[in-house]
Amino acid sequence: MTQKARKLWPNLVAHVASSPYELPVELLQEKAFDVVIIMDAAGTTIAENLSGLMRARAVIAFGDPMIAEPNGFEVEWQLSLKARAPESPSAFDVVSAIFGREVLKRSYRLKGQLFSQLINKEFYQGRLEVEPTANEFDGKSALELVIVNGENRTLGNKTASTESPLAEVEKVIELILDHVRHSPEQSLLVVSASAVHVENLHIALQDAIEAHPDLMEFFEKHGREKFEIATLADLNHRLADRIIFTIGFGRTAQGKLLSHFGLLNEPEARRWLANMLVSARYELTIVSCFSAYDLPELGPEGATAYLSTLLRPIYNDSVETDTFESDPMLADLSRRLKRFGIRVVEGFGQRIPLVASFGNQSLIVEPDWANADLTLTERIRLRPALLRSLGWGYQRVYSFEVFSDPQAVAERIAIRLGVEITPTMLNTQAVPRVHEDTDAAWGDSNTSNDDRLRQDKPPHWG
Repeated sequence: MTQKARKLWPNLVAHVASSPYELPVELLQEKAFDVVIIMDAAGTTIAENLSGLMRARAVIAFGDPMIAEPNGFEVEWQLSLKARAPESPSAFDVVSAIFGREVLKRSYRLKGQLFSQLINKEFYQGRLEVEPTANEFDGKSALELVIVNGENRTLGNKTASTESPLAEVEKVIELILDHVRHSPEQSLLVVSASAVHVENLHIALQDAIEAHPDLMEFFEKHGREKFEIATLADLNHRLADRIIFTIGFGRTAQGKLLSHFGLLNEPEARRWLANMLVSARYELTIVSCFSAYDLPELGPEGATAYLSTLLRPIYNDSVETDTFESDPMLADLSRRLKRFGIRVVEGFGQRIPLVASFGNQSLIVEPDWANADLTLTERIRLRPALLRSLGWGYQRVYSFEVFSDPQAVAERIAIRLGVEITPTMLNTQAVPRVHEDTDAAWGDSNTSNDDRLRQDKPPHWG
C-alpha cells in the first residue's frame, strides 16, 4: 500500500505498526514520523531500532530492565561465529540517559499477576502499585510444590554432577501428560535451570508421545503459546496459562545438596526468574528433589537466594496492612455488615479500604473519597474493570448516602452478596450517647421547654 499510494496513505492511516527489521522494506520512501514508539526498548539495542529512529521527530521508549535485556545484534552476516563483543546498552538505557525517564508504577495488567506481591517485594523493592487478587483474599495459592522423593540421587555419576535426576524427569513427564489429558484448553510451558535436564525431558517426552499418539494434537495447538520445554535463559516475553518449573538438580550419592543450581547461579538469573514468574497466567508448579528446609547456606550470586522463598510448601504473603487508617463512616458500615454475618476486612492491601465476603463472593466496597490521587477516568472506569478482572466484585458507595442512611447501604451490599436478611438482623439497638454528646456537656440545662414553646403561639394564629 505504501508503495502504490505513497501520497494518499499518510492521510488514511493514523499510525503504522511494524517490526524494526521490516521497517526499511515496508516504508522505503518515508523519511519522518511525528512520533516513533519503541516497544520492548529494554530488550533491544539502538542498532536494532535504527531504521525507526532515523524517521523519528520524537521518540517514546517503553521498557522494563528488570525482565528484559538486549541479546546482542549484528548488522552483517558472518561466515563463522566470532567472539561475542561486550553487550551494547539497550535503547531504553540510551534514551533514558539523554532525555530522562518516567517511572510507571501502577500496574493494569489483567493476567499474570499471580505472584504480584512476591515480584513487587523481591524484585521491585515495593515500588509497584499492584492490586491483590480475590484468590489471595481467600487464601488460595497459585503455587503448587511437588517434591520428588524417588530416585533423586545421582548414583554412578562420574562427573559428580547432580543434574537431571531420573525421578524428576519422570515426574515432569507425568505432569505434562496429566495436563494434556485434563486441561488441554490451557497452554503449558516447561522451564528448567538445567540445559541437560531440558534435553532429557525432550527425549523422555518424545518416547511418551510415541506410546500415546492420541495426545499429539495438544503439542501442535495454542498458536504463539505452543508447548515448549526451555531453559530459564531462553525465555523471552513468553506467556502460558500454566508453567511447570523443574529445578533439574538432585542430590549426591550420599544424599547431600550442592550449592550450584545451574542457570540460577548466573549473574542474569534474577532477571530470568522474574521473567518466568510474570509469564504464568493461572498456575505455577515447581518440581524439585528438595524443599526449602533442605537447602544449604547459599551465596548471594544469581537467584539462588530466591529458592528458599519459592520452595516453601505454600507461598501466600499476606497483603493485609497494619498501617491502614480506618475511616469512621467505613468503620460504622463495617459493624453493620458484620451483623449480617458477612466477613469484613478493612485495609486489604494499600488501596482497598474495605472487603466484604460471604460464601464464595468477595466484594470490594470503595467510597467515592478513596484513592483521590487517581483521575476521574481511573476511578470510575479503569480501576473497577481491573478489579473485576482479578476476580473481585465491585461496589462503589457515596459519602452522602453512607452518612445519611448507612443501614440502607449495608442492606444493599448484603443483598448483593446473597444474604437473606431477617428481622432479627435489623433489630439493632441504639448506640448509647457519650457524655460529650449531651446538652449538659455543652453547658445547657437538663430541663426542657419544648412544651412551653409548643403552646406559645403568636396572637394572629387565633
